[in-house]
Amino acid sequence: LELAGKPELVRPEALRPVGFADGPQAFADWLTRVEPYKSAGWRDYLPVLEQHMERLVEQGVVYAEMMISPMMFPRDLVELVDAFAEFKDWVQERERGRLQVEFLFLVPRSLPDELIDNDIARCVALAKTGGICGISIAGLEQDCPASRFARMFDVLKDHGLGIEIHAGELGGPSAVVEALDIGRADRIGHGITAFQDDRLVQRLCEEHVHIEFCPTSNLKMGAARDIASH
Repeated sequence: LELAGKPELVRPEALRPVGFADGPQAFADWLTRVEPYKSAGWRDYLPVLEQHMERLVEQGVVYAEMMISPMMFPRDLVELVDAFAEFKDWVQERERGRLQVEFLFLVPRSLPDELIDNDIARCVALAKTGGICGISIAGLEQDCPASRFARMFDVLKDHGLGIEIHAGELGGPSAVVEALDIGRADRIGHGITAFQDDRLVQRLCEEHVHIEFCPTSNLKMGAARDIASH
């Protein structure tokens, strides 16, 4: 509602029915409703980002890493680097010494095989310019295994990028093991089911793997029964 008309790609009333619903299907419905944003360019997102940055400052945040969709930027590598540089300049102007913002390219688990090499090239191009600090493999685990991206993980590690993999949300501990063994993950998103395996928890500690928890998300998706058990 606050951002209506800046531009308004989705009507607020279209989001209300699924905005507060629970479970994986509600999440899938949400993604369907916000489909128009997938064709939006990075400039369309600036009002959202500017408001978010101001809220972070109000909360006392001094450093933030945000996942960002590659679909916001051109697929051509030269055009991509130029557009991202302009985008980063816009962000830095609004940091004003109060906040440092860095970005991770989000790679959906459902990415078609034929596009993986293209995304590798795009990530490498931005890594060389300092445009991104890492990648995040996200999406429902049942869509496809993280092993599909094994070559991407190896190449991007060699270029100094961090790797975060969403695993152990609705999939079992084996999804977290896969993220560590094949994904060489520095971070695990969710990771709830890792706590079903004491040896896996010990491994996460020994390898200093950071787990990103979002209690609200985990409750709404059914990964945790209640806040006490979380």
